[in-house]
Amino acid sequence: MRSETIVAASSFAANVDHLLESLEYRTIETDADLDAVFQLRYAAYLKEGAISPNESRRLVDRFDALDNAVNIGVFRGDNLVAAIRLHFLSKPDDVSPSMAAFPDVLGPYLNAGKRMVDPNRFVVDYETARKFPHLAYVTMRLSVIASAYYAAHVAIASIRVEHQAFYKRTFFATPAAAPRPYPGLTKNLCLMLVDYEKDQHRIVERSPFYASTRAEQQRLFGKIKIDRKLEAAA
Repeated sequence: MRSETIVAASSFAANVDHLLESLEYRTIETDADLDAVFQLRYAAYLKEGAISPNESRRLVDRFDALDNAVNIGVFRGDNLVAAIRLHFLSKPDDVSPSMAAFPDVLGPYLNAGKRMVDPNRFVVDYETARKFPHLAYVTMRLSVIASAYYAAHVAIASIRVEHQAFYKRTFFATPAAAPRPYPGLTKNLCLMLVDYEKDQHRIVERSPFYASTRAEQQRLFGKIKIDRKLEAAA
């Protein structure tokens, strides 16, 4: 039974790697690409009933304009098929959606000098995901790349309750707060935390496709300002 499990895990990782070869990560920098991200967000969240319809058919919020935020798109050719936004937190006054929802839980980490990554607005194109079921893992990989680049102590997971088992199994995440209202959504989210500093090697060992090179990290997140001490250590 154990050998069958190992073979299945190896096959799964190979499928993710194969899909990765046909896709491209791009830091979103142009207005046109950003507008495509806003439209994809709207379609994805509306389909799952997490937002109400609006006339613009776009999902935009104040967190997009922050200096500590970056949007990354996943492209298949010229088509945007998935996206994720990440916020990098290191100072007590840093802001992100999860900080707004769970300030009492996350604030003490920043007060203690911990670096945190807050992945949010994780979306995939519905039709593409039906054809390529591993697309979600390719997109989620960006949160691990960001954590590695930032030498994060903690990675944040603000998620639906039904996803807790996955995050516990895949990222060794632990529950940190019960569901609460979350900025911009009609559904409450709960909070889990990943001890990335401690478990980063276990995460990659379990799912090798989460590994990344410093060059890949720098290409995607190099424009995010990090403290000089971290830059010197990188």
